Amino acid sequence: MKPLSLFLALLALAAAAGCRSHVTNLKQQISPTYHAQAFAGIDQRQAYDASLVALRQMGYKQTGGGAAQGRIEAISEMLGSGTPQQSPRQVSINIRISPALEGGANVETLFTDIRQDAFNSREGMGSKQPLAESPLYDVFYKYLAQAVAALPSAASSQ
Repeated sequence: MKPLSLFLALLALAAAAGCRSHVTNLKQQISPTYHAQAFAGIDQRQAYDASLVALRQMGYKQTGGGAAQGRIEAISEMLGSGTPQQSPRQVSINIRISPALEGGANVETLFTDIRQDAFNSREGMGSKQPLAESPLYDVFYKYLAQAVAALPSAASSQ
C-alpha cells in the first residue's frame, strides 16, 4: 500500500508543479517582466543610440519606436529550418528608455519568442511567448555597455 501512496503523492506533486509553470506562463503573457539596467552619465538619446548599435551587433532590425518615444521594437532574422522537428521562429525585443531616478538613463528590455507551428501556418501568424529568462538579456546589455562606453561624452567623462 505504501508504494501506491508514494506514487499518488508524486503524481499530485508533479501536477501541482505543472500547474505552477502554467500559471507563471500566463502571468508572463498578461504582464511580462522587463529586465532593467541603469546607465549613469548618459541621457535618453544617448541610450537610444547605443541601444541601436547593440541591436545591430546582435543582428536585429528595428521595426518600430523612436527616440522621441523612448522605445525601440526590433526583430531577429528568421531562425529554424521550418521542418516538422524545428518550426520557424524569430525573437523580438521591446526596449523602453526613461530617465533613471539617480540620473542617467534606464533601459528596460523584453525579449519575446515568436514561433510559427502547424496550428499557425498562415503568414504572419504564430505563438508569442515572453522570455522571462534568457541569455539574450546578458548579451544585449553587454553590447549596450560597450556602445555606451564608446560614446564621445562617456569616453571624455572617464
